[in-house]
Amino acid sequence: MASALVPAIGLLLLGSCKTPATVVRKTPQTDSINLVKKDSFGIVKKPSVSLLKKRAAVVDPVGPLQVFTIAGTGLAANTTGPGPQSALNAPAGIATGANGNVYIADAANHRICLFNSIGLLYTIAGTGAPGYAEGTGTSAAFNSPTGVAVDGAGNIYVADQNNNRIRKITPAGEVSTFAGTGEAGFSEGPGATAKFNAPSAIAVDAAGNVYVADAGNQRIRKITPDGLVRTLAGNGNPGYGEGPPSFAQFNNPVGIALDADGMIYVADANNYRIRKITPSGVTSTLAGNGTPGNLDGEPGIATFNLPFGVAVDIDGTVYVADKGNHRIRQITPGGVVSPFAGSATPGYVEGALSAAKFALPAGVAVDSIGNVLVADQANNRIREIGYSVIVSTLVGTGTAGDGVGTGTGAQLKDPMGFAINSSGTTGYIANHGNHQIRSINMSTGGVMVLDGLGQGFTDGPRQVARLNGPFGMAVDAAGFIYVADMLNNRIRKIQLREPPYFGWVTTLAGNGTYGYADGPGNTAAFYYPAGVAVDAAGFVYVTDEQNNRIRKITPDGVVSTLAGNGTAGFAEGQGDAAEFNSPNGIAVDAAGNLYVADHYNNRIRKITPGGLVSTLAGSGNQGFNLGQGAAADFNSPTGVAVDPSGNVYVADTNNGRICKITPGGWVTTLAGNGYAGYVDGPGRYAWFKFPTAVTLDPAGNVYVTEFSNNVIRKIKVQ
Repeated sequence: MASALVPAIGLLLLGSCKTPATVVRKTPQTDSINLVKKDSFGIVKKPSVSLLKKRAAVVDPVGPLQVFTIAGTGLAANTTGPGPQSALNAPAGIATGANGNVYIADAANHRICLFNSIGLLYTIAGTGAPGYAEGTGTSAAFNSPTGVAVDGAGNIYVADQNNNRIRKITPAGEVSTFAGTGEAGFSEGPGATAKFNAPSAIAVDAAGNVYVADAGNQRIRKITPDGLVRTLAGNGNPGYGEGPPSFAQFNNPVGIALDADGMIYVADANNYRIRKITPSGVTSTLAGNGTPGNLDGEPGIATFNLPFGVAVDIDGTVYVADKGNHRIRQITPGGVVSPFAGSATPGYVEGALSAAKFALPAGVAVDSIGNVLVADQANNRIREIGYSVIVSTLVGTGTAGDGVGTGTGAQLKDPMGFAINSSGTTGYIANHGNHQIRSINMSTGGVMVLDGLGQGFTDGPRQVARLNGPFGMAVDAAGFIYVADMLNNRIRKIQLREPPYFGWVTTLAGNGTYGYADGPGNTAAFYYPAGVAVDAAGFVYVTDEQNNRIRKITPDGVVSTLAGNGTAGFAEGQGDAAEFNSPNGIAVDAAGNLYVADHYNNRIRKITPGGLVSTLAGSGNQGFNLGQGAAADFNSPTGVAVDPSGNVYVADTNNGRICKITPGGWVTTLAGNGYAGYVDGPGRYAWFKFPTAVTLDPAGNVYVTEFSNNVIRKIKVQ
């Protein structure tokens, strides 16, 4: 850090601000996407971080399962990038692999895609036009690929339907033909001479054997690792038959999956059944009575309507993309069918399982943590069924400016704080760069300027009041707003009573000088007050950042020091025995305990009403690790909030994440994948850039202030 005389969050973004020094952030959050190691497919290589950590999005899976989109705008097009901004065209097949990666057979785009663990969609291979060509990556050509599978070594196998071939893509991106001459027909033997007829789906076992739903040949084929093709089940005649391989009959087998025991499951579309095949090729029916319909129940009662995709989880539950019913069904190991997601009418609706809508779902897969992925073909989207928070933008265009308006039509400039009144009807934004306090109607999204004529210091009516770099803020039960007016070194109080007092600004404490002094409000001194909280009795608590102290203000403005001795350091203990290092956000719970984002100590501290300071979570090391207490790592946390149950939410600023800490100190990720950017969507795929404050509404939704993205985001918690 170039100078100690700076707010830790930097925020001297205002060229006109009079400050002792201009510095850069000590630990900048780089645009990490440029630093990530990827292989030729864009697969993120982060071996030091576990899959659980990378994919953690929900703190506790206590809410209901829900359906949400991870990739695809809904338009039939061919684009890559962050999932919600990418476009697919009739995705048909889907598979999951290591590190949380999802592989997609994007049929009408004639390409194979990867949706990786940080929420980016890439083209692995395919020109985007129908054809047949070997080669590397986008120099290779496919013709309506409909099935995809990946083995333990990272090789990808593709059912290239209209080329009547099985293709293989190596981890280096090299595309070759694994089996099939390209001529529609039927013959066994070595891959180079074997023939297929519209192969539709594919699966691979741990030994490297590949299984193909050879739809046009009405057979299930098996290809050994050295490319030898034979028929596992089916005599080639369309129909329905059980038993040994030569007795079994299928009618348009289009989906295939394997379980851990080597059992094969087949979506036998025109038989309206889900079939089960032993490793030796004996075929039986798991579920479906052979008539089209939408009935749940026992194997002989349940009906399907063109079942297309099939997948099985580690517990043996089978999931079916019941295409004609626009639903995802589930089947127990005993064959009992029940609904899983979808309302049986085509459409596009997110949310609760029974209310969600799909349109001709064609493929289904299960990932390593139990989420169900769906290739929602007619919606041109990849959907996920699991536990997740959903991130959206409440206010801000993403571009710094002064414009008011509604929701995402309004502009913010370096927003730093956000507070919501006790009824949840109105939010208040500390618009640091515009020296304003703005209000937002939480129902309509309407944004207006509440206070702040411009940069400076003036108390009085809202038409004349001036602020200088407002930072943290809080609202009490009576409706008064408290603002850490950082660059004025004051704590301001705003009344919300009816005119003529609506928006009237006064100074609660601070004489406006850079310094440290306790005492009556007009003689007390602060040095960059950053965070502010207010308890039920009207006492106000302030993180006095450059004084490295936590200050307490009585309702009549008398200031004292609750904790910290002014030394930038780390020490636990009572009152002035404790040390902080640029404390920022602060929150108070119902019992009067305070929680502080101790920015440069990379810790979340807890202070009892009596002033005893301890660490709730954080080792002090700058980094990212989940775990309990001192096992967890943060990177310059700035914002903090606490819910009625004692869970603490943290804006882990330089990690680009919003974390949750249980009362027992367990840290998990609520939203954010650790990469700097601006992407809404499911929690673990959302991108944040320098989240600086976190706030809760009465319903438990979490709001995140991002000064770099100039927005307020909402995390909807189920």
